[in-house]
Amino acid sequence: MQQKISCGDTTNCGVKKKKTKKVSKLHNNNNTVPRNILESLRIVELGAGTGITGIISGALNARAVLITDLSEVVDGITLDNIHANRKLLYVDPQQQPLKMRVKGIPLCWGNLEDETIAKLALDELSDPPILLSNNITPSNNELEQNIISQDSIDDTQERRRDGIPDLLLIGDVAYQHKPGAPSHFDVLLETMLRLTDELTIVVFGTRIRMEASKDLTDMILAHFEHLCAPVQADEIDPAFGTVKKHNIEVHLLRRRCIID
Repeated sequence: MQQKISCGDTTNCGVKKKKTKKVSKLHNNNNTVPRNILESLRIVELGAGTGITGIISGALNARAVLITDLSEVVDGITLDNIHANRKLLYVDPQQQPLKMRVKGIPLCWGNLEDETIAKLALDELSDPPILLSNNITPSNNELEQNIISQDSIDDTQERRRDGIPDLLLIGDVAYQHKPGAPSHFDVLLETMLRLTDELTIVVFGTRIRMEASKDLTDMILAHFEHLCAPVQADEIDPAFGTVKKHNIEVHLLRRRCIID
C-alpha cells in the first residue's frame, strides 16, 4: 500500500512513500560488532523510515545520531522505534537527567528551513568539532557553486564544522523513480551537498529496481567519489545470495575536491 506525502509549498518533494511497519526492540549483541566502533562520529540519516540504521548506530555508541524523514514518517514510525530502544541510546545510563544520543526530526529534502533545524539539532546533540584546515576546497562544479558558498582557507586557520555530520547515511531511496516521471533526486542531491563537506563520508545503499533508478547514483557520482569499489549486499550478508537478483549495493563516498 502506498500513501502520497507532501511537505510544503517551498520545495518539490512530494513523493510516494510505502507505509512501513514499526520494528521491534533491537538486541544489543556485543559478540558481532565492536560496541564503540562509531564512538567519535556525528551521524545523520536521510529518508530513514523505521530509523533502524540510525538506531543501531546509536547503540554502537556513535557520538550523536540525527534520524530524519518526512514528518508523517517520523511521527508515525521513527520516534516510536527510538523510544522502544531508548535504553540502548542513552549517553550515560547512570547520569541524571538522562540524555539521548539519538534524535528523530522531520527533514524534507531541499527544504532550507528543515536543513537549518537539522544542523542545529545535530550540534545540540553534540558540539561540532573544530579542525585545522587541510587547504581542500569543494570543486568548481556549477551546481555546487549554487548550493554551497565556502571561502578558501589556508593551512593556519581553524574552522568549525557546524551542523555537518562525519557520516551521512542514505539507504534505498530510489525506488519511486520511473522513466519520465517527476523525480525527487534533485532535491535529495541539494540536501546531500548542504549537509556534507570534504571530510564527510556518505554511506549510500541502493537497490536498482529499474533502469531509471541508476539516475540517482549517476547524479551523486558527479559530486562524490568512491572511497572503494561498491560492495554487493551478499558480500556483507551471505543471506542475500539466496535472493534472485537482489541488485543491492553499498557505496562509500566522499565529496569530490580540488587540492590547491
